[in-house]
Amino acid sequence: MYMIVLGIETSCDECAVAILDGDSFVARIVASQVKDHQVYGGVAPEVASRLHIEQISTTVDQAFKQANLLPKDIDLVAYTNRPGLMGSLLVGATFAKNFAWALKKPFVAVNHLLAHILVARYVHKNLQFPFLGIVASGGHTTLMLIRGYKEDDVQILGATMDDAIGECYDKVAKAYGLNYPGGPEVDHLAKQGASKAFNFPQPKLNRRFAGQYDLSYSGLKNAVINQRHQFRREGFDDSLVNIMAGFQYAAIEQLIRTIDRAAHDFKINQVVIGGGVAANSYLRQCMKEKSHLNFFDLPLSLCGDNGEMIAYYGKELYFAQDKQGDSLTVGVMPRVNLFRYQRV
Repeated sequence: MYMIVLGIETSCDECAVAILDGDSFVARIVASQVKDHQVYGGVAPEVASRLHIEQISTTVDQAFKQANLLPKDIDLVAYTNRPGLMGSLLVGATFAKNFAWALKKPFVAVNHLLAHILVARYVHKNLQFPFLGIVASGGHTTLMLIRGYKEDDVQILGATMDDAIGECYDKVAKAYGLNYPGGPEVDHLAKQGASKAFNFPQPKLNRRFAGQYDLSYSGLKNAVINQRHQFRREGFDDSLVNIMAGFQYAAIEQLIRTIDRAAHDFKINQVVIGGGVAANSYLRQCMKEKSHLNFFDLPLSLCGDNGEMIAYYGKELYFAQDKQGDSLTVGVMPRVNLFRYQRV
């Protein structure tokens, strides 16, 4: 059904707004805070929330100008309410709910982890349910079986037991003096190195406490950071590219092996990877080389946090819920308890 949807995403350090007009996006505005956080070597939550307060009204105004629309033209407001930084989520949620209330329009609160994956249905019209969805980002590494748009249709297969893969990239990059965000820096250096020059470990999880599709990145992070001391002591400056290549190989290999295992066990060959790490060139190359898997890749612009995924998923969720919008009493949730979902 035809609708005009305003999507607002403020879960972390991107103030992103998009407008979906029918089947086309007519506005996409992102107010990035990356440079503001580089001095801290990572996202500073207090700084992020203050910047969102400064940016959100202007960003929404710019989106309407780009779309050549007026606020009254909107049929639905979708916004991120989980998971993310508490202050950042509150800014987006407060703005979105008041905006919708003033215009007497319905609104839906969106789990942006699911939005990262389900936006692939907008990009790839041939992607059918069920499929495997992997969120690989700075805050999350989660493997899901997606059977539909509603949260009851999502089954959690596995998640990281400690650090997320993107967090691991950022902490390794910071330890070696690379710029934030660390993912692109590591990816660039790794292309110049030999992935087998350093044999970094794969985790050995105690399956009494970890599921068969769970992951762990803290051990790899510590091993790579500890290698820094020997690297500096011996003065091998040209080893940096090999260390990054070895690290990237170990990080991506764990993720690929887990995807392979789940695809085999559930007899599903459709795979979507969303989140910032989905932009990693080595991960994309490895997935495209898997002839037994049908990998639905996302454009780089949709890998990080963005308003398009919120607008699209918000619209689909609204109809999946029989056009039931959310209440003003719906709050924000900085963390998502994965055990409230069905788990294997």
